[in-house]
Amino acid sequence: MSVTIESIKVYVNQFIQNFDYADAIFLAERLYAEVKNDESIYLLARTYYLSGNINKSYWLLRNSSIEHVPNAKLLLAKCCFDTEKLHEAESILVGNCSSISALGLDDFINDHGDQAAYALQLLAKVCE
Repeated sequence: MSVTIESIKVYVNQFIQNFDYADAIFLAERLYAEVKNDESIYLLARTYYLSGNINKSYWLLRNSSIEHVPNAKLLLAKCCFDTEKLHEAESILVGNCSSISALGLDDFINDHGDQAAYALQLLAKVCE
């Protein structure tokens, strides 16, 4: 029997939905051990975050090279915000622009894709 990444994601999400974080983490860690790609890294980091392991999520994302993935970028910025690393959160959200004042909305949308509205909302919270 072949188990696909998609089926594991479904199980992890079911565990999370039913507050079974220990099993969700176990399964996400097993997947990450077998397949180290953007999808498995994000799934594990998201699982850590949702289970309250914000620092684990932060370090996994920070030590990987998936900041180009909009979901991962938003999650990393959220981890920074939650752990009061506000300058780092701002830097992640602003991206290649030198400052918020130089940030163009079109560039921001291109950088964050479907997550742009949520990233902009988080950036507003960071800058409060």
